[in-house]
Amino acid sequence: MNGTGYSSKLVLPNNLHSLLASQLFADELAKKAQLDSIERAKICLGLEEAILNVITHSYGTEEKAMYEIIFRITDSLFSIVVRDDGKPFDCEAAAYQEETAVKDIDSYPESGLGFQIMRYSFDQVMVRNYPSGKELHLIKYLLPPEDLPGMSESAKE
Repeated sequence: MNGTGYSSKLVLPNNLHSLLASQLFADELAKKAQLDSIERAKICLGLEEAILNVITHSYGTEEKAMYEIIFRITDSLFSIVVRDDGKPFDCEAAAYQEETAVKDIDSYPESGLGFQIMRYSFDQVMVRNYPSGKELHLIKYLLPPEDLPGMSESAKE
């Protein structure tokens, strides 16, 4: 990225028609960030899960609403923020899923699988619930952790 950053925002309707366009856009940005095909596929998979969560859980498939996807690329990270005004994310359920990790994908409970896929696809996944809606932050580091800005010497060990 040569010391500069890039950001872009998509505002999309709450339906499946925008899913492929979002993934294609994300893939083009990931190419710009010089990510390989495996990392680009993981980004598209994680983004798909995030969008499906908005469509099916935040609003419901019949509700007409809009949501935003904000992409940001810097020299050190590729980030996606999915913002909606729907129902809040159930952080307790996600924490429970984390504590009761399942080794076999076929025996994994249906609820929470998408969040685990997002965690597999990105280096960091954070949810911020607000009184009206939420933000889901999906972060892929473009540098090894020890080379990230702001890392202390003790954190590098």
